[in-house]
Amino acid sequence: MDLLKHQDAIVKWRAPLVVGGCASGSVSDVAGKEYSIETTLNKMQKEWEGQQLIVMDYRETGTYVIKVDETITQMLDDHIVMTQAMGFSPFKKPFEERITEWEQ
Repeated sequence: MDLLKHQDAIVKWRAPLVVGGCASGSVSDVAGKEYSIETTLNKMQKEWEGQQLIVMDYRETGTYVIKVDETITQMLDDHIVMTQAMGFSPFKKPFEERITEWEQ
């Protein structure tokens, strides 16, 4: 009989901590994913601060071209891919407005 009580205690001890109806592990997983999105958005924004683009007339067409360095073009491509990935994330809700701004 005592062995049975001991086994019940072990099973209860191994059960995940439940907070607000969610297992604490899943709460921390969600928080981690949201933190990753937030830090990526902040990093992308910081990388664009201070970047200069040269806008030039394109011949005599009334339109313009942007002259940029190859590193800026690569950064733009990288940020487009990251923004699209964040847009498909199930953890995007708190940052949806910021993600939409980056997509535009």
